[in-house]
Amino acid sequence: MAATALPVTLKQLKQPGFVLKFIEIAMLLATTLVARLGNGGHPTSFHKMSGAADTLGHGVCLAYLIISPVLLIGYVLGEVGPQRRKMEFIFNCLGALLLLVAGAVAVDFWRSVGMVPAHAPLHTWEQLRALAVAAAGERTAGLSLGCLSLLTALLYLLDAFFGYRMGLSNV
Repeated sequence: MAATALPVTLKQLKQPGFVLKFIEIAMLLATTLVARLGNGGHPTSFHKMSGAADTLGHGVCLAYLIISPVLLIGYVLGEVGPQRRKMEFIFNCLGALLLLVAGAVAVDFWRSVGMVPAHAPLHTWEQLRALAVAAAGERTAGLSLGCLSLLTALLYLLDAFFGYRMGLSNV
């Protein structure tokens, strides 16, 4: 049997978008693992009081765990036409926006968990402090989840920028 060559050259695979896809997938896997197992083996929520925000965060991570490998396979198969570049640019911008929103919601919610008001009476302060100590692990996992989402959003934004600079502006 004769080996078939891939329709893509090594130079094309060294594009920033190709390399960034691997990093994006790794970050999405890390974010999903923190969301599923980050709180001592229990799921971590993007926002405990809003089911919609939690669903958005989990949904975006899982959706882009499917979309990014498909785009990566497109690179390997040599599909780099103008329509593909436009589609990838739209996916990257949308992914950056959605992950930014999910990460911002998570950080905003979890940074306030366990904070004790300075004007609280002493006995209330002690009770709140005990609750804060109990929630510290969950808070740390939630903040980690939000930060991972924000960093992944930054990667998608960077990928959209490189996609625009490397190909979309020439189309």
